[in-house]
Amino acid sequence: MAPSKSILFLGRQDHDTGFEACTKLAKDKNWKLVVLDGLSNPIIEIKNADYVFAGGYLVALEAFANKKIVLAHYDNPVKKDYWLMHPMHKHIGL
Repeated sequence: MAPSKSILFLGRQDHDTGFEACTKLAKDKNWKLVVLDGLSNPIIEIKNADYVFAGGYLVALEAFANKKIVLAHYDNPVKKDYWLMHPMHKHIGL
């Protein structure tokens, strides 16, 4: 059965950006995971995704500008505060 939704990961593929959490979520939900390779146009990829997993602040802003559901990850109090200080923090799935 083909995945019904797609999730786009934008950011460094590292633990502190939530890459592992994003890949686990995609697998658990049977969503297609799209990870940019640096050659793709991020705006086009954001427009095509159902969800955007933001590795950082600016990715979240761009995703919201394109009316996408934004997900993010934190694993320490500093990163939690980082996301809670985002102007759209109430609309980010943490």
